Amino acid sequence: MTKNTRAKIDFSLSWVSASAEHCDVFHAEDIDLEKDVFPTGFSENLAELAVGESYTETFPANALLRMSFDPAKVKTFAAKDFDKGFRGQNIIPMLYRYFPSAVASKGLGTDPRDFKPFRIMSMEGDNMTGDCNHPLAKYFLTLSATIIEWLEPKNTEDQEETRKKHIGQIVANRGPGMQVPFEFGRASYFSDYPFKREDEAEDATFYKEPRMVHHLDATATSEITQLYSKLLDKNAKVLDLMSSWNSHLSDDLSLSHVTGLGMNQQELEANKQLNDFTVQDLNLHQILPYADDHFDAAICTASIEYLTYPLKIMTEAARVIKPGGKFVVTFSERWFPTKAITLWSQLHPFERMQLVLEYFSDSGLFSELNTYSKRGLPRPEDDQYFEEIKTSDPVYAIWGTVKK
Repeated sequence: MTKNTRAKIDFSLSWVSASAEHCDVFHAEDIDLEKDVFPTGFSENLAELAVGESYTETFPANALLRMSFDPAKVKTFAAKDFDKGFRGQNIIPMLYRYFPSAVASKGLGTDPRDFKPFRIMSMEGDNMTGDCNHPLAKYFLTLSATIIEWLEPKNTEDQEETRKKHIGQIVANRGPGMQVPFEFGRASYFSDYPFKREDEAEDATFYKEPRMVHHLDATATSEITQLYSKLLDKNAKVLDLMSSWNSHLSDDLSLSHVTGLGMNQQELEANKQLNDFTVQDLNLHQILPYADDHFDAAICTASIEYLTYPLKIMTEAARVIKPGGKFVVTFSERWFPTKAITLWSQLHPFERMQLVLEYFSDSGLFSELNTYSKRGLPRPEDDQYFEEIKTSDPVYAIWGTVKK
């Protein structure tokens, strides 16, 4: 029997911060257990697995990422070396926020083509201090790998052309760790609250005409549906906050009742998953029209970025959800730019998770906070963006449990 060496694998990277439990999943379409770089002994354990089985191990960051926290990467430099006009943008340095290293490459001593994130740790007088360490450099990290499909061996010519993949890098690159708020200070997200938008006209005008469109590709939509199925209880009474024509809920959940609250009556009428609905602009009226403890859970899909008073909505959500019930927020990387809060487009996708996590924690009404992401899945070939982007829309999620 030929030994398995190539596979499609879901890698799950998990860790715990002072704020929440975190899990980031990266789907890899082609991993070679012999050629790619794994932590010692990890690939040998994977080779013994059947499809659907997993292997899990916990590592200090330096063992998985091959880098540890380095005090030398925390650098103080002249504030003038932060290029506010980088590539024609207007970038305002903010305390405890992340920025691409290229924006301050002169002060940090990094390559001007390097876009790895650094965090501003202090701004005093004419100087600022930036931390260029990987956001996960201080954590113990749990890596789990699930075999999705075993692949046929490549021929010799293909093997020579394939570059080695470093597993720690592919699961931890491009954002994981940035969703964790700074433990010893508050990032300046709320200095301009209520949040501003490019289009400050009443939302009723913008949403007057129905938009029966898919905001995410079919794969991402399926991932969100599966996540809701894992987090919501069967027969639950659920509020779909900022709802539209699709609630992304599986029929297998057999929910007892689904209530929608959204902006467009025709969209809500077209949603066959709703038992009833309310049309309400939450940026004008933040009080939800429901009694205390009315729902078992609530969801908000691809809409949180439009709220100008999110902290008030978090308070209201906690009021109408029964103690012990979950509020689950999901989003991706597509939105209506003029109606999203201006801050949203300025943040790295993983920092957007940090912002929403701050919504939960600042309310003081939720416990058991979690963040989750899934990236790297192939985009359906019939999707309209397939020729431009081969990977599916990423999924980001944050949830918490209403305190008892």
